[in-house]
Amino acid sequence: MKKAMKDKFMRAKLAFFQTIAAEVEPFLTAYQTEQPMVPYLYTDLNEIIISIMGRFVKEEVLEQSTSVCDVDVSKAENLEESKNFNIGHDTRSAFRAMDGFNTKEVLLFRQDCLRSLQMFCRKLQDKSPITYRLTKALSFCDPRIILESRNIASKRLSAALTEFVSHKWISGISADRIEREFKALSAKPAVIEQLKEFTRDERLDHFWKNMAVSNNLSSEFMSFVKKLFVMSHGNASVERGFSVNGECLVENQSEKSLVAQRLIWEAIRSAGGVDKVSITKHMIHYARNSRARYYEDLENQKKEVTEKKRQENERKRANQIVKELQSKKRKVMAEAHKEAEILDDQIRAISKI
Repeated sequence: MKKAMKDKFMRAKLAFFQTIAAEVEPFLTAYQTEQPMVPYLYTDLNEIIISIMGRFVKEEVLEQSTSVCDVDVSKAENLEESKNFNIGHDTRSAFRAMDGFNTKEVLLFRQDCLRSLQMFCRKLQDKSPITYRLTKALSFCDPRIILESRNIASKRLSAALTEFVSHKWISGISADRIEREFKALSAKPAVIEQLKEFTRDERLDHFWKNMAVSNNLSSEFMSFVKKLFVMSHGNASVERGFSVNGECLVENQSEKSLVAQRLIWEAIRSAGGVDKVSITKHMIHYARNSRARYYEDLENQKKEVTEKKRQENERKRANQIVKELQSKKRKVMAEAHKEAEILDDQIRAISKI
């Protein structure tokens, strides 16, 4: 901390990293949700990478590349000069507020900023989901993509179906039918109007379910769409689950108790809150008989323990019998080997006569 406080470029460095954070934060915030976001993933990541690359990669290089993953940010000929690339307005403002720096120090700082941007883009190119073909293919059901170009949407659907068929998730006949239905659907004027009215605030799975019902789409189409909507777009729900578990855990708590509390929590959350839970006769009856069910469960646990002990004893007896039989087998094999040697000696003796 003391070293950082003495760094006269610290304010400029913080301002520079803040410009990168401003590019990424909206994406991270939007994807902290349990709604299906996979169809948006390719477009959103592509926009972030292009925006970052636009700060230090030559414009003609970006225009000529067919994919952001193909742009080599390590090649000097693809990059703007250190003195010309965009470090951000806040960073430049931080420079103007500084005193006591020379041109060489500024150049070294800009080179450090350039290396940071290069590393950031390489990490996204190598590790982000944009590297997978299926990520791009599944963007076919994004209404924005369909409105921009039905031809592009159809090509991406075809690529997605190819992946599904190759992994035997759907049959080839179903894939052909889905492709025909999608092309016919996306050409309908009424559907185009619905696509224009769609906003990201709506759930995409609900939108396509309503679309399927109103247009009598096949069960194969809806099954295919459901499979792509259940694909994970991140670990947000898993990480939240760890937090919920941490709040539920108490000392000497059994696994069943934790599972039961999580089920109750999920049910309340799905209902929209404690006051939205519908109290049915079945629930009341179940609560009234909870004591009897508790004793019944205790009896079942005792029976399970007894059964496990019986099975364990049987396994021990079986293992003992197997060991005895293996010992007998070894003795029989040894005696047979000795008799075979005796017979071989007799055969050799007779052969010499």
